[in-house]
Amino acid sequence: ELDSHLSPLLLQMFETVVEMCDGNDGNVSEALHNQAASITCGVMLKAAMRKEDVNNEGMRQLRTVCVRLLQVMLEAEKTRGETSSLLASLTPFMFAYTAERLFREGVVKSEVWQTKTENDNKKKKEKRKGVTKKERESKSLAMNMMEKERSVCEEGLLLYILAITTAEKRDNNVFVTPKRLHESAWLGDIAAASDGFSFFSLVLAPHLVANVEVVVGGKLKRLRYLRPLMAVKEWKRMTEFRSNLLYAVERENINDSIEDFFEKAEEIKDRM
Repeated sequence: ELDSHLSPLLLQMFETVVEMCDGNDGNVSEALHNQAASITCGVMLKAAMRKEDVNNEGMRQLRTVCVRLLQVMLEAEKTRGETSSLLASLTPFMFAYTAERLFREGVVKSEVWQTKTENDNKKKKEKRKGVTKKERESKSLAMNMMEKERSVCEEGLLLYILAITTAEKRDNNVFVTPKRLHESAWLGDIAAASDGFSFFSLVLAPHLVANVEVVVGGKLKRLRYLRPLMAVKEWKRMTEFRSNLLYAVERENINDSIEDFFEKAEEIKDRM
């Protein structure tokens, strides 16, 4: 867990990575493949996703730097059309951080985690506590910041889903294929770093889940791990979501330029 000594070091490290991205046209794959960077990333992710740290200043700074890193990555993707090295490097960060925060904060609506009853209970508790106007304004400001972060993360989420589901149709140098993800040996690390990985396993099932089972071993045991807090109904819904997305990608026949890919991706996202 992050403590007062570790937090500034992590922040400094991620700021350095962002500077390297900016100064090197987005190409920092070697730096991010570094073992120490992977370990640091895992520690940071676990702390950044704890509910009690949502409004913690140190966590907010870390999230801001992470989102900036995402923005740099997406910008490099759009302007230069190069995905593979940068996306492969950022895979652990992207999957754990983006999945967990998006799911918990409602970009992906979940009947399991986001219900009207929960929201009603929250309002009642706040009323009883007598929240002041200043506290409400402060909370509102924090939510606005998170909304901005979310829009960037959502774009990254879309890019990952589309990149992997269309991997078979494209050159290996353009997209990270499931095979390359498997060979890069990040799957075990990310499973340990975040339960948020379960969401991506659902969306990208079955071919990505199969890879996870190979890495970790024990099919039934692994599938149970991939479904924490997931109702059977939710499991089916997420599998259906992936099928619909695949169908949309095939129907749009996205086989042209990278610019066309992003344009069509936005349209698909809006419709879904």
